Amino acid sequence: ILRRFGFTDEDIKNIDSKPKVYFTNEEIDKCNNIIEKYIGNFNYGCLLFAGRLEQFKGRWENDYLLFNDAKKFSNTPVFVYSQYDLNNTEWDKFFPNRINFTELKLSIREQIYIKQKSKFNIAYQGGVTEASSGGTSKMVSLCPYKTIRENCVRGSKYIFFNESSKII
Repeated sequence: ILRRFGFTDEDIKNIDSKPKVYFTNEEIDKCNNIIEKYIGNFNYGCLLFAGRLEQFKGRWENDYLLFNDAKKFSNTPVFVYSQYDLNNTEWDKFFPNRINFTELKLSIREQIYIKQKSKFNIAYQGGVTEASSGGTSKMVSLCPYKTIRENCVRGSKYIFFNESSKII
C-alpha cells in the first residue's frame, strides 16, 4: 500500500507503518474485564479460521501448515472465531481451552482489542487479523495466494500453500 502512495523501498524500511487502532476507555474496560473473566491474565492467544471468498469458506485443507507454529503455544487459552467446528480436530488438541468470539457478541473493534493484546494470533490470511495484531503479538497467517497482496502487515509470518513462508 505504501508503494501505491509513492513511498520508496528505503522509506518503507525506515518508517513504522504498522497499523494503529485507538480504543475508547469503555472499550478497554469492557475487553479487559472479558479477558480477566475468561482467562485471568494476558497469557492467551487468538485463532481466526474464516474466509470471505466463497472458495475459501470452511476449513482449508492446508491448515496443517500452521501446526508447527501452533505447537509452540499448545494448551494456551484462546479466543476463537471459526467457520467450522474445531471439536475433534488438531486445533481441539492444541487448544482445548477456547472462548468463542461469536458467543461473546463483541463488536469488531472489541475483537481487535482482544487480538491486539494477545500473545499470538494464528489465522487464515485476511488482513484484519494481521492489522489488529498491532505489531506486538506474534502473527502467523496461512495465505492461499502465491504472493503477498496489499493487506499484509510488517512483522507477520505468512505461510503459503506451497509450504514456503515469509516474514514481512
